Amino acid sequence: MTRPQYTRGRRRGGAAWQWTIIGLVVGFGCAVVLVLAGLTLGVLVPNFSGAAIANAPTQTPLVVTATQDANAAAAPTQTPFIITATPDVAGIATLPSQVEFPTDTLAPAATDTLAPAATLAGQTTPEQSQSGSTPNDTSAPGQVPPQMVSIVSQLVPVEGGTFTMGTVPAEVANAVRECLDQGGTCVTADADDSLPAHEVTVDSFLIERNEVTYAQYVAFLNHLKSQGLDHRNGCGTTVPQRCTDIQSENANTYITNDPANYFLSIDLISNTPAVYVTWYGAEAYCRTIGRRLPTEAEWERAARGVSNSLYPWGSTWSADNSNTIGSTSASTVPVDVESFPAGISGFGALNMAGNAAEWVQDWYAATYYSQPGNNVNPAGPLTGVERVLRGGSYAFRPFFARSVHRLSLPPDNRQAYAGFRCAADATGGSLDTGFGATTSTTTTGNTSLDVPAFQPAGTIDPSSLGNIAGTPVGAQPTLPPTAQP
Repeated sequence: MTRPQYTRGRRRGGAAWQWTIIGLVVGFGCAVVLVLAGLTLGVLVPNFSGAAIANAPTQTPLVVTATQDANAAAAPTQTPFIITATPDVAGIATLPSQVEFPTDTLAPAATDTLAPAATLAGQTTPEQSQSGSTPNDTSAPGQVPPQMVSIVSQLVPVEGGTFTMGTVPAEVANAVRECLDQGGTCVTADADDSLPAHEVTVDSFLIERNEVTYAQYVAFLNHLKSQGLDHRNGCGTTVPQRCTDIQSENANTYITNDPANYFLSIDLISNTPAVYVTWYGAEAYCRTIGRRLPTEAEWERAARGVSNSLYPWGSTWSADNSNTIGSTSASTVPVDVESFPAGISGFGALNMAGNAAEWVQDWYAATYYSQPGNNVNPAGPLTGVERVLRGGSYAFRPFFARSVHRLSLPPDNRQAYAGFRCAADATGGSLDTGFGATTSTTTTGNTSLDVPAFQPAGTIDPSSLGNIAGTPVGAQPTLPPTAQP
């Protein structure tokens, strides 16, 4: 039997293409697997158009330039939020109570029971409130606030001229003797700052017939309230100053408040002089109604009259003409501003002796009278640490109520005896009121002055005062007197 013969050597060339096909299939399969894996994992992103390629992220480094991409207008901005020094308050309608937020600065929260709840439109700076140019103030610049028009005091004309201001040693010695006879402890040194007597000339002007009352001052405080200010910061011209005290701060005053209004704790006090008022509080009130405080020389002229008497009514003391210690109707508190008509001055002003001492414009200097060049419309020293008060008070002996006597206090001081009255300029025979009031002409001596016709004499409009609390029957004022000089 013949065995089959096998030969060793290379396969035939026809098998090579089979391995080529197998390699291609395997390679393609691996590529497909890798592509599918890349798509699944997001590594590969298909690009089907030139636009897509144009918008694709570049592989070049990111360069930030000052020129914004023109396409960015349609997209949300990526610029950072910047807080500036001026807050944007346009979208805020009201503020929380206990917060004061003027439009130009942040103010600290209120510290007592007065909690302004005004809108931002009513919040103003002190300078804005003084000019009357605020959204909440319906009066034009320079005009009396509407709630005060009907209650401002009547002005009386004072004829200008030359008079003797101050006193002489013989008069002082006599006044000291009278004081000692009345049980006082006066000394001649108390009058040193009223020496020497000297000639002074003042122009014609007008002065209020009465001292400013509590009712009038409460109306002023409610005006401040409408401006986003209050009794703590509503007075002063360049720096906010306190105007007065309220009962939560000083139990002896009759002014109190709630978050909406100032009012009086008892209505019996409404027509008595407003006391515990600072000089700043007096000056701001007068300025608000288009007036001013009188100068010391003007005040003395108004009190002494054309006859240059020692007291408003004459040169002899009368116990029936004023509210001082030792007077017939002496009181331990200020009384109604219409009291003591027999003590009216020659120019028609009441209670210029006793009742409440009155702030005037001038800084105080003990030696001012002896300084040269202070003889025509003197306005006092250029600066100082105290302001002058005139007229004595219910708490002082008649010695201190003489029309020549001078008192002084720091301008931010509040005392139970310190009040005020306002004055106004008279220019060319016409009253310069600053608020365009209709006037009528009044003649005194050889001077014709125009006095606002609408002003009542001591008339109070209760509707203009905010809230005034009711008073129990028999309630009486209880302001304590100061130590008797």
